[in-house]
Amino acid sequence: MSNDLTSEIKEFEQKFYAITKENEVISNELREVFNSKVEEITPIIDLFKKKDWEFSHPDLPSASTTLGIIVGRNIHTNRELYVYDDESGFIRKVQASSPNSFVDDEKMSVYNFLQFCDLEFTFKGIEYTRTALQRILESAQTDNEKTKELLKKLKEV
Repeated sequence: MSNDLTSEIKEFEQKFYAITKENEVISNELREVFNSKVEEITPIIDLFKKKDWEFSHPDLPSASTTLGIIVGRNIHTNRELYVYDDESGFIRKVQASSPNSFVDDEKMSVYNFLQFCDLEFTFKGIEYTRTALQRILESAQTDNEKTKELLKKLKEV
């Protein structure tokens, strides 16, 4: 083997090792951010579960589940959702056709999930849950206003 090729391989190995180590650091930081954001909204998650309210995601308006934050989906079929199970701390699969029960005992660590998921979709799901209470209030207020308007019209007849 030529010296040029040997030095090229050595340089490649050094750079690849550095990139791999950097990726590991980034992945750990990403997991910490995920955990921190979920921990921050734990009271909202608890409220949703206590009230048996459904978690949803702005990019999947027809999908919902009572099991936890929707953090992923099968992008090819949209038949499978990935939900953060706050009780186990794992990401679990849910069939869209049966969204309120986990698929068997299939679990994935947050770290592994974050390696392949659509990160924007994942964090959008967390943020959507964080802002859910305001949307619920606005919807309830709008419903009240509509009902009051209807009641007013009915009384006038």
